[in-house]
Amino acid sequence: MPTFPLTFPSIVPSGIEFVAKTQTSKFTSPFTGRSQIYRFQAAQWWELNLQFPPLQTSEALVMSGFLTGLAGQSGTFYFTLPSMFAMNGSAAVTVAANGNDITVNSGTAQVGLFGSDSVSKRLVQFTGDTAIFPALVAGATTLTHTGSLYRLASNEVRFSVDEARNYGIVIPIVEAI
Repeated sequence: MPTFPLTFPSIVPSGIEFVAKTQTSKFTSPFTGRSQIYRFQAAQWWELNLQFPPLQTSEALVMSGFLTGLAGQSGTFYFTLPSMFAMNGSAAVTVAANGNDITVNSGTAQVGLFGSDSVSKRLVQFTGDTAIFPALVAGATTLTHTGSLYRLASNEVRFSVDEARNYGIVIPIVEAI
């Protein structure tokens, strides 16, 4: 039995689909039709779809062994985004009580770029100079370009093979929170 979290293989995806998820609840009055929306504090997370170029057999065997070794959603692993998405350097921040407003103590917020929270190992995107997604636990932390913790989004592992023995793999993953 492997020890989790595993380290993601050194095969770089050719594309990544980012899905920002926020848990909300909606109530609509049957009498007036008016709605109330409640957003649950800190109920936000990232889901990613990692798309890989056609892999040769040697790379595909490494990747399929890694994926099946996760045992579905029970296994976790660290994944680091390619540098084009990542913040430069690090930023020491204080997270406000609402979980997504920040004060940058040192370093710089880089709007649109991603970092990893040193405490929770979550993927964080700068949505403004003083705001981040997802909401984090209030307190001091450091945001840097290191791996975040994920698990498979499903218990199924799929890949396709063409007649040239090129393997096609898309991996849906979700933050392990």
